[in-house]
Amino acid sequence: QASTKALVSSVAADAQAAAAAAAPLAALHTARSNMEAGCATLREAAELSGAFKRVEEVFAAGDLPRVADMLRNMAKSLALVGDVPEFREGRTKLASLEDRLQRRVEGRLADALQASSGTEVASLAGLLLAVGRHSSLELAYINSRMPSITAVWDGAAAMLSGSSGGGSAATKGQQQQQPHHAPGGG
Repeated sequence: QASTKALVSSVAADAQAAAAAAAPLAALHTARSNMEAGCATLREAAELSGAFKRVEEVFAAGDLPRVADMLRNMAKSLALVGDVPEFREGRTKLASLEDRLQRRVEGRLADALQASSGTEVASLAGLLLAVGRHSSLELAYINSRMPSITAVWDGAAAMLSGSSGGGSAATKGQQQQQPHHAPGGG
């Protein structure tokens, strides 16, 4: 029993010594992780500076899929560099570039929607979605479908008014007796 107690005491002492030795290693690991994260942030910042310059060249070349991809990556990089003073205006610049992409895509998207070109619509929609412009895509779709919906509505309204043209005299009398109010005149 004494040898068991001595063995337990020895194991406890070894465990305590191991924990004491591991504590500086854990602190060193934490410091290393923080340094790697800082290095990654600096790398992102350096790449972001270059990206703002390169995206102009890609815009000039007209490669909109690549522009959308670059803008998506720039947004991720801006999220990482966050408060780096050099990039305080980065979000504004990025929003401006996204607006510019949206303007370039909208006309082509409207044409593709009118032509019912599924492949082209999917490609252009992907560009808007890549930069988070979901509402612009919805609006483009609504605007493309509105003329046909309006035409159907107007046709139905014309049919209904045409069929009521031969309606009863009582219906015509009721329509004529309704007073006309001036706007805002209660």
